[in-house]
Amino acid sequence: MKTSYLSQSLVAALIVGASSAALAKMYCVGDADSFEEGTNGMPAACYKAVQDDSGAVTSAVWFASEGDASELVGADAGNTGYGNDRPMIGTTTDRVLELNTGGGCLTRRVSGGGMNCHAGTVYIDMLVQFVPFDEPPVISQSLAKLAVYLNAQSNLVVYHGGLFVTSTVTDVTLDPASWHRLTVNAFDTLYGIPCGKVYIDGMLVTSSASYLSLWSEPGAVGYLFPFTTEDGSIQAVGFEGRGRVDELRVTDNDLYKYSPMLLVFNDAHLDVLFAGQVLQPGDTVDNGAEISIRTDGWHAFSVTGNCGCVEYSGPVGERVSSSTGLVTAGHAANVVISTSLLTGVTLGTNVVDEVLLASWAQANGKSADDVESSGNDWLDDYLLNVAPDTDASIMISSIAYNASAGTATITVSASSPAVRFDQLNGTLTVYTCSDLKGGWGEPVGNYQVSLADTGEATVVVPVSAGPFIKVAVK
Repeated sequence: MKTSYLSQSLVAALIVGASSAALAKMYCVGDADSFEEGTNGMPAACYKAVQDDSGAVTSAVWFASEGDASELVGADAGNTGYGNDRPMIGTTTDRVLELNTGGGCLTRRVSGGGMNCHAGTVYIDMLVQFVPFDEPPVISQSLAKLAVYLNAQSNLVVYHGGLFVTSTVTDVTLDPASWHRLTVNAFDTLYGIPCGKVYIDGMLVTSSASYLSLWSEPGAVGYLFPFTTEDGSIQAVGFEGRGRVDELRVTDNDLYKYSPMLLVFNDAHLDVLFAGQVLQPGDTVDNGAEISIRTDGWHAFSVTGNCGCVEYSGPVGERVSSSTGLVTAGHAANVVISTSLLTGVTLGTNVVDEVLLASWAQANGKSADDVESSGNDWLDDYLLNVAPDTDASIMISSIAYNASAGTATITVSASSPAVRFDQLNGTLTVYTCSDLKGGWGEPVGNYQVSLADTGEATVVVPVSAGPFIKVAVK
């Protein structure tokens, strides 16, 4: 492309000259455009634009000058075959932005009112296919703070400030037919002068016209290109001319120092979020990204990785159900988020099955803390598998004795239609005795109720211990 730059409404000008979505996604810190959400032929200014019901644009991040014909197109083999590290590793590569600005400037606004390199390094990163300028472009000093383009000889040229505003022709030559990774690190200096370091495919661009240190004069082979102004605000990135762009990023995260991190988790018991967006297993985030982990309230979680350098800065623990922190590692890595059922949850003074208790509580929207605070009050509701505070009970509604067989056929019903005898958390238990004063003793049987008897339960019990019968759910 002809020119790519960041200006005052942008930070510097990066002049790049004339010339099926995957299931898993990559989520990036800062602004990131892979152009995959658009469609082929979509005008650049429509990408990520939001419209109301009438079709009026209510918000946009790309802005085009009159006569701009830049649009989204299918990626070519030079992009998909780019062999070095990419700004958005793991993203799909089906679509790129083809520039045709028609003498104007196409700008990408930086979200949040922009960034300021006086407050910390700002990283502008992208894949580009440069088209050389036949003649040096006319760059507006009132807008552009730094610009990069190719001249007619395919030399990389950096437009910058210093003792005076100039365009420095570097010894770097690029093949216009190939894609390259262009990175600008914009940062403050000790004397408050914002500078940019320019990288091509990860290699630092140097020049005798740039500065080696804060106090040196041009002449030695340096790498600091001062901005054309002391204003370090970066509000947009602009493009002029023709060419192609993909995987554009503006962030405060060092994309060369860190590599993306693959999230490995089972979303049955927790959600993982980035910037409010619920992520899916297999999605990728930046190294250094802030994520939030929300459990179902019945599972503890831990964060590990496929190597020992993976770290998570947020709180974890047996009863931590909500946590936010940074995921970091020394290199590309897998972040493994594991869950385990909470242990030691009590229902008053009763010992119950922890798995069944968790299932019942979750089905009724109750947390472990809710269950423990209820004490014994919810025991019957849990055993009968009904909602808390239903206060249902069971009773023997009929008894038929068979003296010769020494058995009785009993029918057990419930005071609430919510009780299903085939879905009890407890077990239907029957006791018999010959003398109520002597107590019930050990149960004569524990019974599982079939699906056909969900409304009431009919069971045959031995009455050799006596004719008195009691039922309970234990």
